[in-house]
Amino acid sequence: MQTYIDNGGGTITIAGMMIPKDEGNRDYQKFLQLQAAGEATLVEPTVGVAMQKSAACSRIDAKAEALRQGVLTPGAGQAIEYQKTCAEAAAVIALAANGTTTVTVGTYKYLEAEQAALAATTGTLTLLQVAQAIQADVAAADAVLAAIKQVRRTAKIKITAATDAAGVAAAEAAVVWPEG
Repeated sequence: MQTYIDNGGGTITIAGMMIPKDEGNRDYQKFLQLQAAGEATLVEPTVGVAMQKSAACSRIDAKAEALRQGVLTPGAGQAIEYQKTCAEAAAVIALAANGTTTVTVGTYKYLEAEQAALAATTGTLTLLQVAQAIQADVAAADAVLAAIKQVRRTAKIKITAATDAAGVAAAEAAVVWPEG
């Protein structure tokens, strides 16, 4: 009995030799004859469940990252800019809540930069209005990012809990990503 491995993608392998699944190929014809005579079997390649879990989790992480990029601008510098802008927005909103309506120019550089950009494109806003708009944007982005996190973590937990290849495949196939 000869055992051939089905590689998918239109090829089979025996003893390290890759054979195209092509009716005109003499090696494939030989395989078909042996298979018809009951002297050859075709098997799926053996891939461990742990390897399948790892690959599925990597695909889940990659999809989550791609979805996050629809909400965030990539880059370490951009992340720092976002953090500083959010901190300034929170500070200005806290000042306003305590009754402070004036701030020294140059104190909130990132908010002032946003304010200048908005003035040049959509109209003049107060620093408080800019801060409130920033916080609204952050809240919207946070909602999407949290939904992505929940789906990603749930999927990885279910994939990790799977006991066989079918369970891994089913857990990955069942993932429903949030709409951004």
